[in-house]
Amino acid sequence: MFRNDGKGVFTDVSGAAGLAGIGYDMGVAVADYDNDGFPDLFVAGLHHGTLYHNNGNGTFSDVTVKSGLDASINRPDPQYGPFWEIAAVWVDANNDGLLDLFVVNYMQWAYSARSLCSFRGLADYCSPKLYKGQPNQLFLE
Repeated sequence: MFRNDGKGVFTDVSGAAGLAGIGYDMGVAVADYDNDGFPDLFVAGLHHGTLYHNNGNGTFSDVTVKSGLDASINRPDPQYGPFWEIAAVWVDANNDGLLDLFVVNYMQWAYSARSLCSFRGLADYCSPKLYKGQPNQLFLE
């Protein structure tokens, strides 16, 4: 994350903000999912997805496990391995007034004899997943 000083200079504040990353990150979706007035982040990446809550003081906390996303996003399939997430978007997909998280998966990133993702019996790119927001700030697949 880079902070704009307003004079055309950007300073890397990723580490200080708690956003140093844990791997090969691909995309980010920004929204205030908990309606506290501060933009929160979902970071998509190779073998992981991370939900960061904006603490309102220039720092972020990893709330992936607390939100319920960790069980579906970061748990590799025991037979085929992990997904590679490349993008995400926040949207109220079911018109319930709560933001839902739509995660786009590129492909399975593990070499195996059988592909985790297929279409009509042929190896294919992995499908996106929708995680529906709940009033208790949990997300359900």
